[in-house]
Amino acid sequence: MNVLDPLLKGALRHLDGPTLAAIVSARLAQGSMSAALRVYWLACGLMIAPHGYEALLAAHIGKSKTLAAHLGAFLRDREWRPRASDNLPESTLAMLIELLAPGSPPERPLGAFWVSPTMQTVEQVCSLIDALGGNPSEAARLELERLLTMSKLEPWHKRLRHAAQVQRIARRKACFQRLEVAEVCRTLANREPANAADLAALADAHLRDLAGKIRDGSTNDYRQYWSLDESNNRLLRPKPENDCRDALLSDLTERLGRLGVDAVKEGYYAEDRRADIRVSFGGAQGFNVPIEIKKDSHADLWRAIHEQLIQRYTRDPGADGFGIYLVFWFGGEHMPLPQEGKKPRSAAELEERLRQTLSVEESRRIQVCVIDCALRK
Repeated sequence: MNVLDPLLKGALRHLDGPTLAAIVSARLAQGSMSAALRVYWLACGLMIAPHGYEALLAAHIGKSKTLAAHLGAFLRDREWRPRASDNLPESTLAMLIELLAPGSPPERPLGAFWVSPTMQTVEQVCSLIDALGGNPSEAARLELERLLTMSKLEPWHKRLRHAAQVQRIARRKACFQRLEVAEVCRTLANREPANAADLAALADAHLRDLAGKIRDGSTNDYRQYWSLDESNNRLLRPKPENDCRDALLSDLTERLGRLGVDAVKEGYYAEDRRADIRVSFGGAQGFNVPIEIKKDSHADLWRAIHEQLIQRYTRDPGADGFGIYLVFWFGGEHMPLPQEGKKPRSAAELEERLRQTLSVEESRRIQVCVIDCALRK
């Protein structure tokens, strides 16, 4: 292999594709070679004909860490050609990640250390993940989502989730379309929404108007979010989350319906996931905005904005990355501790703290609304 490795890389640099493809095909057809040598020949074939050798290489390596290490060794020296990952299809990039990542934990030791072959493979995996994350195609999105479902890649999930978010941003920028004049005029006239961004702003405006009415209105609407002890007409405890959603949805549906906007509970998204509320306009060919709802006492209060709303729902093509995270504030008595700092002491403070968990790009598309339903002192 010490001889074969530079020969194959020299061939990749100097031979034309059809000539080298014929050589690789003929050599693999002979069959008289070790499993390790076959990895090198298959990897060489992968570089010139990815779709033809992708399945063959994956099947040959299987779960063998030894053969995966040989693949890493072949790909390790990148001086022989420009970035290979730039020219490989999305499925090939994902396949290489799937083969190389399990034996290469992403954590690096502290202090001074010798850069081992395993660490060099880690850099390869990072490069492959970044290549998928920077690719705005639908295929790249699907491959990243598939990789995130694999338990054997769990140590890499943080890096993969980051790449998936970067990819969503890149895809939105690549697919951006300027509004037509008629759509702009319709938006300025406060009529029907023109796109997902307009719909999100419209829904958020009505939610904030309802939040003000619930908190400060003369009809004391915050009471409808509490269970009532009919024997003494006292408010006992906050209602279950779904009951709170239904009470809010009743008012929201009436408001949005005047503009032809639908608001339904448990709207379906990818992988049969259901957002608490789905606001939509234009039917199947239109656009939508998911609304994820939590009470201030929910165990996932601090995580759901990323792990549910962003990761599961806003990726829907019709949502275009837009979504609303809505929380019912009941005083914060049973609120889970945030990762940093003390518990918020008011609805406004909770809303600001949740906003601070968003990146600059996320904050442009994700609205946070906390409705104050706490009992009046």
